[in-house]
Amino acid sequence: MVKKRIFTLMLISTVLLIGCGDNNSSGKSSSISENQEKNETSITDTSDKTVNGYQEIDYYKYYTISSSEVTAANGFLSNAEVTFTGLAYDEYFSDESGELRFLVKSEDGDYVECFFDLPMLIDGYDSLEDGTGFRAYGETDDNCKVTIKRVEIIEPEFTFQEYVEHEKGLYTNELIYDEVVNNAKELKYEEYYLKGVVSEIWTSSNAILIELVDGSIVYVKYYKKNYEPELNVGDSVKVFGTFQGLYDYNGKNIPQFNENFIDLL
Repeated sequence: MVKKRIFTLMLISTVLLIGCGDNNSSGKSSSISENQEKNETSITDTSDKTVNGYQEIDYYKYYTISSSEVTAANGFLSNAEVTFTGLAYDEYFSDESGELRFLVKSEDGDYVECFFDLPMLIDGYDSLEDGTGFRAYGETDDNCKVTIKRVEIIEPEFTFQEYVEHEKGLYTNELIYDEVVNNAKELKYEEYYLKGVVSEIWTSSNAILIELVDGSIVYVKYYKKNYEPELNVGDSVKVFGTFQGLYDYNGKNIPQFNENFIDLL
């Protein structure tokens, strides 16, 4: 089972550090092929394609390689004008914070999720909205950092829903109640899907209780994302997420689960 959901990329004062694939954030992690070792990823086969005079780069490779290999000698472009494409979405998008989350896709169909932190807004930033395809233009320095100069809107190369469906397909193991309760320490952070009925919604705690077919209860940490359906008590759902150990519910230890994706059935 692939164990990654979100990789993050901090672009401070519009400086984007390329190759920070070791940075993880909680909640979700992006998919990278299980057999792809970050420290073995080749980035020397950069494309000869240029767009408006800028060198096209494979951003997926740049982002997922080990940060310890961020050197021009290992194939990164230094002192060059570069460009790459992505898909913007506004799950955490805020004009005040200047944060933009976006997705890029590999040639093999895997995705990595990244974000810019933009305290200084760049040309084209205001045009980026949920589901918008974009092309970023910038230039690298001696240390293979790229300063993003501008972005432009383009036709998306894939849709956000395609990404979501791809990610949900990676969850191949159904949560078995007794198995996770009896082996909570060993199975913590394993990824599962589960099916059940919403029995309670705890809005103040950002949580829901799911009743499984056998009557067992699972505590699910749930932060509704903008593309997810509104939930009501009694809804039948399929939840995709990460087992987080046990939760004390009325004096009984029950599975605690972090939701990454959720479907109404």
